[in-house]
Formats: sequence, C-alpha cells, structure tokens
Amino acid sequence: AGMLKSYGIRDVELCLSILVVSSGTYCEKLADALYSCSRKQSKYKLLIHMCRRVQDVINSSSNPHIDFIVFEIDTRYRGCLEDVEKDIMLLSTGFVLGRMCFVHDNSIKPLEMVVNYNDIWDLQSKYGGHVLAGSVVNEAKCMYLAERILKLVSGVSGIYSGLPYIG
Repeated sequence: AGMLKSYGIRDVELCLSILVVSSGTYCEKLADALYSCSRKQSKYKLLIHMCRRVQDVINSSSNPHIDFIVFEIDTRYRGCLEDVEKDIMLLSTGFVLGRMCFVHDNSIKPLEMVVNYNDIWDLQSKYGGHVLAGSVVNEAKCMYLAERILKLVSGVSGIYSGLPYIG
C-alpha cells in the first residue's frame, strides 16, 4: 500500500501510459508535444497523466496504470532534486530500474541555475533513470524532446523488440 506500481500493458489494444511529474509551467506543453508525436505512431495509443508530485497520484482515487515516468528537473529551483528523490522513494523497484527519465531544460542560462548538471548525473547514477536535455520553450525543440522520450519509452516497454527492459 502507498506505492505506485507498474503492471505492464493490460489492454488488448497496445497502450502506453506516461506520468509526467513537474512542478514547473512546462508540464502541459511537454504533454501536448508527447500527444502530437504519438499520433504519428500507429503502433500504440498513448495516455499521459500529469502531476506535481507522485504522492498526488497515490492519493487520487483513479489509480492509473503507469508504464514510464518523466521527471522534469527545474534547475532554477534548489529543492528540485530532493523533491524528485522523495517521489522516487514512493515507487516500486520496477520504475527505478530504467522506467523513468530525468528531463532538464538546457535553454536555461548557467547563471540562472542553482542545480548543476553533475547533480543531475549523480541522481541518474543513484537511481538508474535516463537523463535527457532539451528545451520546452521552443516548439520545434520541444517536439524533438518528445520524440526522444517516446523512443525511450517504446524501447524500455518492448514495443519494437517484444521484450521489455528489465534492468
């Protein structure tokens, strides 16, 4: 009880479900780009859930099925890495073993950043997620980031190979 778990694909129709965890203003923009890119794929249907913290999903009565988690890291906020770590502690080990990624906006100027790239890579080393850099502000770059996320999700979920990534 109290843990968000991944159970794999349940429906007859191939469906992927992504949870985007973001306290920033870019959550909806990234979700829209993910939807737009997924429409080009005929292999699966995409469901996207959005929240500020994983605890919000656990407390909700909807109990959504989740295949992959995208954590947005706002490098302008000092406590963002601690928040992500608290969220990761609520997950089952299936997510910690490669079913999540950390996305940071590489368009933020270094002088505006209070979290540096080494801290993000330390988080990746500690929990085994994937790190993706991209810009959500620029529409074309946001679409490219969404394509990269979907390729990662498809690969980890075994859409193309038929074998999911175990860890």
